[in-house]
Amino acid sequence: MGKTTVGKYIAEKYTGTAFIDEQWVYQKIVDGISDMELEVKSFTLACDKNTLVNRWENDKNCEWRTNEWLEVSLKSLSYFSSLGNCIDTSGLTIDIIEDMIMH
Repeated sequence: MGKTTVGKYIAEKYTGTAFIDEQWVYQKIVDGISDMELEVKSFTLACDKNTLVNRWENDKNCEWRTNEWLEVSLKSLSYFSSLGNCIDTSGLTIDIIEDMIMH
């Protein structure tokens, strides 16, 4: 499962939660959320190379899923996998990923 799918799933399942893709959010927004004394859960979702390629090839809704961006993403796998709070989503169901994040 990818980050958008998991984030939206959790936001819909848990009242009072929101999914914010930190790649597109400025730190001030995250700081503002923290200032409101809300719990911020920050994590990285990654997967193995075969899973990424499979997801990429099967995603027909995203127009920027080009071969060029696939190569960039494949080269980035080791970096994202090394980040703190990283969850390898390869072969996991959305329910398992949600449980790992929320509990």
